[in-house]
Amino acid sequence: MVEWSRTAAFIGALFLLLLVASPSGAADAGFVPLDDIDTRRSWRVTTVDVEGLDVLQRFLWVPRLQTQTRPWWVFWRARPEFQPGDLQADATRLARELHALGFYEAKARAEVEVLRPPGATEAEVLRPPAATDDGPGLVRGRIVVDLGERVKVCRLHIDFGDLPIEADGIRRLRRQFAIVVGENFTESDYQGAAQQIVDYLGENGYAAATVTRDAVVDVPRRCVGVTYRADAGRMALFGQTSIDGLSDVAESVVRNEIVYERGEVYDSRKVAETVRRLRGLRLFNIVRLVPEGIDENDEAPMRMSLTEGPKREIRLGAGYSTDDGVRGLASWTHYDWLGGGRQLGFTARVSQVRRLLSANFTQPYFPARSTRTLVNFTVGQDDESTYVDDFVRVIPRIEWRAAPNVDVNFSIIASFDSLSSVSDASKADLPGFVTSGFTVAPGAGVRWVEVDDPINPTRGFAVSFATDVASTGFGSDFDWYRLYADSRTYVPIVGDLVASTRLSGGTIVPYGSTDQIQFWDRFYAGGTGINPVRGYARRRVGPLSGSDDPLGGRSVVIGSLELRHPIFGPVQGVAFVDAGDVELSAWQFQVANVQTGVGFGVRANTPVGPAELGVGFGLNRRADDALMQVYFNIGPDF
Repeated sequence: MVEWSRTAAFIGALFLLLLVASPSGAADAGFVPLDDIDTRRSWRVTTVDVEGLDVLQRFLWVPRLQTQTRPWWVFWRARPEFQPGDLQADATRLARELHALGFYEAKARAEVEVLRPPGATEAEVLRPPAATDDGPGLVRGRIVVDLGERVKVCRLHIDFGDLPIEADGIRRLRRQFAIVVGENFTESDYQGAAQQIVDYLGENGYAAATVTRDAVVDVPRRCVGVTYRADAGRMALFGQTSIDGLSDVAESVVRNEIVYERGEVYDSRKVAETVRRLRGLRLFNIVRLVPEGIDENDEAPMRMSLTEGPKREIRLGAGYSTDDGVRGLASWTHYDWLGGGRQLGFTARVSQVRRLLSANFTQPYFPARSTRTLVNFTVGQDDESTYVDDFVRVIPRIEWRAAPNVDVNFSIIASFDSLSSVSDASKADLPGFVTSGFTVAPGAGVRWVEVDDPINPTRGFAVSFATDVASTGFGSDFDWYRLYADSRTYVPIVGDLVASTRLSGGTIVPYGSTDQIQFWDRFYAGGTGINPVRGYARRRVGPLSGSDDPLGGRSVVIGSLELRHPIFGPVQGVAFVDAGDVELSAWQFQVANVQTGVGFGVRANTPVGPAELGVGFGLNRRADDALMQVYFNIGPDF
């Protein structure tokens, strides 16, 4: 254990060193400017190195090089031809992208090292080429980067002219503004801040608002002065909406997703919500909704342009997580089955702990326009360390969008569960334990989400609450009621550093003829699952049986604090503190039983799905718990 911890500490230290270190580069001996290469001769290239960037920056930028090299795993192929103009274009583009990130002093020069002159053999590398040599030469490319120092925003001015803009609105806009005095300046933030002003004016009725921007860069002082001037135009009302591009999809489906009414004050948030809903139908590849000026009635006619996509989709996916091992997914979905936006789908999911087949049907705009009805049928098996649960579930559900960011649902869970492979010690610790039974439980829930980005939020909150009740009066074999609440917040601290918090808890209470909550309905915590406490293995937070199997509980409380900061591109660094408590009794929480984990990691969105690698340390470990938990997840969510 001690040797393992020392090894892990060494690996972690080496990893951190690589993240922050910038390579010093090889000696300049042997490298010459591109102009020294005879472009009348034929050349091939071995590798292209980028020096002056850190490990992650090189990792993200090198694959985008225009200069092609031969991958190491296809060593039998001929090396690609070398074009000096391509390497120079790579250096120019890299310098330009660094300037866009605020490194206005950044320089990038391209050069090569001649490994073999044209016509020479391996044994004749040092011999000058003869005039009659016809074979290609061999070079190694290099781009040397001098970053310099980054510029910061030293002055910001926003001019709204004579508009009656409320002071509270301006303060709210500035709190969320992409450009902040004293912070690093980037061209993407500079452009994004202008769009924020347009969006703000659009939220207040100005459908034709425009913004001009100006940035004065003082490179010697490493300072940028930024000015925005808004031209709001006239306040407008929503006008009539015309729709172009429909062929197979019914127009009524599209109009049912429009959240504004003609004659309402124009609000760009309702435009964005309409676009989001239409994209959520998965029927359109392109959705565009824009105002077409303002007419004499102060109305802004809306033009919607749609491009229909395929109605059917087949998905195949694979991934891995330390919680449930290798996992696979296969699904078929029809997004307009029998017309009217109805959806029908079949899904198979397989992992080391769960196998299931499910069918899903969605009927939109029923029983009302703002609702939809879903029916899920699932046959599956959970293969946990404590038990094996074979189950069948049918869940009809009605979802009501009460507000743009508030969803309410009503459902009935009808299931049959059958257990096997339960240890005698676990049975003894749960008096009243049964191996199978029917559950019928009506329930309801609400979710309120206000975040700036649904994938990687940096600001906002999400709150949800759910409850359901099982009763023998409904035909269930059990009597219980369950409540669960979850709250998450996202707060920018300084610069790109974001704090994310989570607090969730639940309880399940038996009543009537039921004395015991069965294994499949109990709460579990630990690992990276539904109730995550990193630093511990799956379900290792909470009570254990005499055979060291997780027993779960009737109450759970989970808390988490996470700090996130971009490293480069899509890669984020993460540091966290997780804590959790699972209790055998309902409505119970004991501070003395809280188990805490701390750690760090990195995460990124990849073409195959989100990826995360981290290390957690449990501070309240039991004797059989490992000192360190390495967790890794990649691929679509199971």
